[in-house]
Amino acid sequence: MTILSKLTSNGNENTVNVLKNIANAVVIKGGGIIVGLLTTPAYMDYFSKNEILGIWFTILSVVTWMLNFDLGIGNGLRNRLVEEFACSNDQKIIKCLISSAYGFLLSISVLVGTIVLYCTNFIDWTEFFGINTNTVSNAELNTAMRIVIFSIFLQLVLRLSTSIEYALQKSYIANLLVLVTNTMILIYVLGANFSGYNNNIVILAIAYMLAVNIPLICITIVLFSGKMKFAVPSIRYCKIKYAKETLKLGSLFLIIQLETMLLNNSNAILITKLCGADRVVEYNVYFKVFSLVNTFYALITIPIWSAVTKAMAGKDFVWIKKALRGLQLVAVLFSVGQVAVFPIMQIVFDVWLGSKTFAVSIPLMFCFALEQFFMVWSNLNGSIANGLSELKIQTVLMSIGVFLLFGVSVLLTHISRNYWIILVSHCCALAPYCVIQSLWIEKYLKMHNKSEPFLSCMK
Repeated sequence: MTILSKLTSNGNENTVNVLKNIANAVVIKGGGIIVGLLTTPAYMDYFSKNEILGIWFTILSVVTWMLNFDLGIGNGLRNRLVEEFACSNDQKIIKCLISSAYGFLLSISVLVGTIVLYCTNFIDWTEFFGINTNTVSNAELNTAMRIVIFSIFLQLVLRLSTSIEYALQKSYIANLLVLVTNTMILIYVLGANFSGYNNNIVILAIAYMLAVNIPLICITIVLFSGKMKFAVPSIRYCKIKYAKETLKLGSLFLIIQLETMLLNNSNAILITKLCGADRVVEYNVYFKVFSLVNTFYALITIPIWSAVTKAMAGKDFVWIKKALRGLQLVAVLFSVGQVAVFPIMQIVFDVWLGSKTFAVSIPLMFCFALEQFFMVWSNLNGSIANGLSELKIQTVLMSIGVFLLFGVSVLLTHISRNYWIILVSHCCALAPYCVIQSLWIEKYLKMHNKSEPFLSCMK
């Protein structure tokens, strides 16, 4: 009998689902990390100039930004489906929720996507990224951006399938999609480098569009031809009532998504604008290594979100408290672990980057380690609070964090143009959120644990 089977044979159903998702995700994510590490040096060979590579990394950051413009419908649908599966499991309501979410988001994507694509014709992208036209032309950047933006709005609709998978307690599916996507991109980049068809940002944008959306199309087909066949989206089941219901919950998620985007995905853009696009390449190398801590930690917190929502529906606050303590212990161990690898970091860089390697900086590594500590802790707090659907406190704290990030970044870059300033600014923005949110969650769970237990809707 395996360790996993021993843990799950007599365990709480939420714990069983979480452990199974973590086990599957670790295997899949392990492959994804290997692919990601191979992709970075392949990218460095793909572009002859670091400025263009820096722009591509910045474009990928913009992609992360724009994927949050789904009005929170994905996360709203996810929480509503978990509640519905846990309580009534009414197939008609489930079909209405899914159909309404697809119908509303498709309409918004077509409308907004058309407007955004039209507006790109009036943007000087070389000026936006602060790069000389001799490095890459505005026409090339404009074409690449249009392809990427089209891909984004297509993803917004197709990614609803992953929200449904999350609700079905199959969070590892999202990691599988990322692995397939990154593998397809790596194959293209290596093939282009080998054949001499590299250094083309437009073709890379096309490869990205196909690599991201083809797996999403496939998983959507598999989902609605299998267990969720009864819930295939239909215009007849698109109801304003259910769209509003999902949007009402999703609107708070949207605000948090946008604030999270600004708080945690702005470093590359801030470095480009305040320190220079070429500095993004070195930043991205360090980030690839140190963000592994938060990447692995997310394997735990992603399934925890839906499990907490399910436990909340059943008033099982004891399980939520135990889950919180387990997450806190793992967060501390992960944070200590990343400092322990400092002595071998130069060897890692030399083996990984080969001729493109550079000398590691101890102060920089401490900055990245501290940033990832706060990222892990904010991930922990966010997953618990999202699962509880308690979002208002997050909204306020994230707003303060965003203000601090941009304010401190602009202020400190007047003193130094080194990009470690951005990391320090990010830590200053995350610290208050982590401390106050942790205290609030403790108070919330303590208050509810005092209440008398009663039968859940699942009994």
